[in-house]
Amino acid sequence: MIRPRKIVIIFALLVVLVGVYLFAAELLANRFTLVNESDRAIAWVEVEVCRQTTPFEDLSPGETASAKFQAKFDDSFQVKGKFADGTAIDGGGGYVTNGLFRELVRIRVSPDGQPTVDSVH
Repeated sequence: MIRPRKIVIIFALLVVLVGVYLFAAELLANRFTLVNESDRAIAWVEVEVCRQTTPFEDLSPGETASAKFQAKFDDSFQVKGKFADGTAIDGGGGYVTNGLFRELVRIRVSPDGQPTVDSVH
């Protein structure tokens, strides 16, 4: 028969293990940040990488938006959208390699609608 004290210890260890796992997953997550470097608002924009599409809406000039992504296979970033005045945002770049962790990527949208993809580290 298992004593109540052992049950409490086992439960506490499981809680600690789950906490460590969640902390490590957050620490190792791949992220990109989209930066509106134009003088116009972005009505909508979608960033696609590794078959994952992340939509954003209503980004004011100078505003940023971030999201996590999984590097499931080798791929590049594709960015499509429109400024509030109807001008297209279209382009891509950068490179993601399967199996890498903690990739930090910045995507800058210029006034002409051309995105530039930079690795941050």
